[in-house]
Amino acid sequence: MNERITTQRKQFETAKANYQAHATALQNVSNAIEKAQQQQRVEQEKSQLLENEWRHRFRNSGGQMTDDLKTMHLQQISHKELAKEYDGLIAALELDKAQCELAAASSGLAYQDAHRSLLRSYAGYELEKAFANIQPLFRAMALRLHALSLKSHDEQVDDHGNFNATDHKIVSQEVLQKLITGMTNYSVNKEQEPLLKEIGLYSPEISGVNPELLISPIKRMQRGQMLKEQRENAK
Repeated sequence: MNERITTQRKQFETAKANYQAHATALQNVSNAIEKAQQQQRVEQEKSQLLENEWRHRFRNSGGQMTDDLKTMHLQQISHKELAKEYDGLIAALELDKAQCELAAASSGLAYQDAHRSLLRSYAGYELEKAFANIQPLFRAMALRLHALSLKSHDEQVDDHGNFNATDHKIVSQEVLQKLITGMTNYSVNKEQEPLLKEIGLYSPEISGVNPELLISPIKRMQRGQMLKEQRENAK
């Protein structure tokens, strides 16, 4: 490996760790929101059940507010108020989630960029290695070109003297077609190459993030501005 690849590999590892940290934070706050919503529903259900029971008992008691009914009513109110309290808590968590999502989008794109740069450098490095062993192909092409240049009298007349250009084109097309066919049909086995096994052949997946934030710098800028304004208003 050359120095460029070594440097880009370190940059890739840093970008990967940074994205994973933001992705974990996003998942954690998403889990917290889900849990809070579940707890809120529990409090709402408890409040509704107590209210129904309280009203039922109040009617059956002939409208008398007994100590038990007072206690039940206070419990119902407590659950109802607690359920309302979750609205503010969830709103704050949603703000945190939006911030985490923006961070995950930015670090995720940097992660993909680092992967793409490293893969391209490695591919270029491998191509240069292949060029270092390409002499047998050059020899065969030169021999093929020489053989084509040995033309009969009729061939010389038909080509109107433009032998070299035509011969070069024939050899180039033959080689190019072989290269295209071989390149298209070749399947890279990343398991046999440590670097490819580590980074993968395809761009890393960025999950849990709104696709618009990944494809639009304007959307990311707007999200950042919106979050800034919302946090200022929340003070």
